Amino acid sequence: MDPFKRLAIDFLSRQRNLKRAASLFQVASRSLGLGGNLDFHQSGEAYFLGRYLASLGIDPVVLDVGANRGHYALLVLEIKADAKVIAFEPNPELANLLDGIGNPRLKVVHAACSDFDGEATLYTNGQEQGSGIATMLPESLELHQVVKVVQHKVPAMRLDGFLRQQGLERVDLLKIDTEGHELKVLAGLGAAIERRAIDCVQFEFNAAHALARTFLRDFQGVLAGYDFFRLTPHGMVDLGAYRPETWELFQQQNVVALLPEALERMLKGK
Repeated sequence: MDPFKRLAIDFLSRQRNLKRAASLFQVASRSLGLGGNLDFHQSGEAYFLGRYLASLGIDPVVLDVGANRGHYALLVLEIKADAKVIAFEPNPELANLLDGIGNPRLKVVHAACSDFDGEATLYTNGQEQGSGIATMLPESLELHQVVKVVQHKVPAMRLDGFLRQQGLERVDLLKIDTEGHELKVLAGLGAAIERRAIDCVQFEFNAAHALARTFLRDFQGVLAGYDFFRLTPHGMVDLGAYRPETWELFQQQNVVALLPEALERMLKGK
């Protein structure tokens, strides 16, 4: 071990310095894209979208699954005005808000995305009108300290069927933020992933996935052949070959999976 690191560990591990060590750990974690994510800059999404969208051609297709109030969709359109954004939002109140945006480049679908077609139960925070907290995994509401839970019956769909119906052969960017249900959304893409029709997938990974017993290893299995990165405020951490100790960190984070050709195209625009 590096002598400086040894000295630092010896110093910080002393009882009187543990609070200082905890503060440094938090700073280091945020620098590596773990924890926080209070806004698009801290989460690294603004950095990533600025670079990735600039590498795309005319009229790229972006799917925003779990669009909430539409902040992500609007950021995409701010950066890439000619993008075609399709926003999926099952929460009726929030979907109606999205309809009110009135941008012709934004299509709103009032439905949840999953691995089946039919009807699903959506659990929301009943303590706050128009709350952005909504999930198909009720256990995850504990993480938000939700006491009053409201259930909604909402339409659910597989994305592979939706893409066929819309005549969409390729998706430039798929963003998923579904509070622990992300893997089910990917499962609903079926053959679209197998034929490499999705260039890039961005998804949140956090404590909700621990409750869902879902690991990044599972995402790697579904997205075979993709390169995985964790977003930071000013860059991306290459996760490299799978190692549980560096991949399976259940702190709030945004992960990007890119096909090699999409990654190469983005890097050329450096």
